[in-house]
Amino acid sequence: CGAAALIVSWVVMATLSAQTPPQLSLVSTSWAPFTNAPGQPRFALDLVEAALGRIKRSSRTTIVPPAQFTEALLSGKFDGSAAAWKDAERERELLFSEPYLENRLVLVGRFGADVSAKTLADLKGRRVAIVEGYAYGDAVEKSGAVFVRAASEEESLSLLLKLAVDFTLMDDLVIEFIVRNYPKESATRLQIGSTPLITRELY
Repeated sequence: CGAAALIVSWVVMATLSAQTPPQLSLVSTSWAPFTNAPGQPRFALDLVEAALGRIKRSSRTTIVPPAQFTEALLSGKFDGSAAAWKDAERERELLFSEPYLENRLVLVGRFGADVSAKTLADLKGRRVAIVEGYAYGDAVEKSGAVFVRAASEEESLSLLLKLAVDFTLMDDLVIEFIVRNYPKESATRLQIGSTPLITRELY
């Protein structure tokens, strides 16, 4: 009887294992309010996790610095990412979903700065902070602006406020998040543009 019960137990466990797909191991950067660790603002990850849940798949996202993101994504250690922009290197090795969000990057300067630029070409010769590892696209390299790589969006703002750069480029929803959480500081220290200079689809 004991042996029979053990065999039944093994069969049940094997059946349950076959019915439960393994947890997906994903990688992302800390990019509030889109991506972040659990408990932090991360609506893009929450959206993807909810969609995966509908097909009974679970996932766990590891957060890495932006400069390490592409290397980690292509390393084979992860199944993919819930939030990524396309570039040629990534497209050679990865399959992409349909885009589910659009990121619109606008110009941010110090309070009183002229942020009326309509295109990247209008920034020729100006120092602009961008985040190392983000796939901004070819237009960035061809614009004639002097791009200064920062380790994070927080650092890009720090460079701006320390007068190390003239501007930074940030997603309009990221700026909305900053303004909502730091209304006094953003109103007195930042000048925010309204024209998207870069548009990137999020996959």
